[in-house]
Amino acid sequence: IAWATGVEGMKEYRADIRKQAAAAGRDPDDVKVMFLFSPILGETEAEARAKIKPMSEEEIPARLKALSSNFYADF
Repeated sequence: IAWATGVEGMKEYRADIRKQAAAAGRDPDDVKVMFLFSPILGETEAEARAKIKPMSEEEIPARLKALSSNFYADF
């Protein structure tokens, strides 16, 4: 599970993980990467951007717990 800023960041992270898997002797296609994201909506792009706030350290465990219950896995 990963967090990245923007599509390019996601692509770079995935490429790096695949490279590390191959270097460790694993098939990169066997390694799955899932990104967390939180859509921010507004009537306008400016309104949506005004709602953006950095995720606090306290929010991360609660979000992972919620994700775990959806996927029946312990993240």
